[in-house]
Amino acid sequence: MKKVILASLAGLGIYAAYKYHKVKNGITKINAKITGVNGVAIDFDKIKFKLSIALKNNSDTDLGINTFKLLKLSEINFFNKQNGSYLGTSNINVTEIQIPQNDTLHIKDIPTVLPVKNILSNLKLFNKNIEQNLKIVLIFDSLGKRFEVIV
Repeated sequence: MKKVILASLAGLGIYAAYKYHKVKNGITKINAKITGVNGVAIDFDKIKFKLSIALKNNSDTDLGINTFKLLKLSEINFFNKQNGSYLGTSNINVTEIQIPQNDTLHIKDIPTVLPVKNILSNLKLFNKNIEQNLKIVLIFDSLGKRFEVIV
């Protein structure tokens, strides 16, 4: 009986490691696109708004029900692609990530805060096509490990 339990635990560990690597490889092929901004509120020191974003799975791995909620999108960080300046962060907790291969997940109303001083020092970012000049970094948690995906 003890051998059966140990073998089961070993098998479960191997499966979890396999699943983690498969999910991580799939996540690295995600593209993100900002699809909307609403509820903008400007204070003296920060700009708050609700962000909508589309995540497209360009991999051959279904990310979703097969992940058994082992994958969580915890942060979205924004940077100026030209000079690497930090603009701000969206702290979220999305565990219901279900993106079949070559499909898109739309996440709406993500609370986002950008410090005004970061925006003022990067005003040129907003003069042209912001999507070309904006670097979005998705922070995922899976099985106790954190990894970034730059989109």
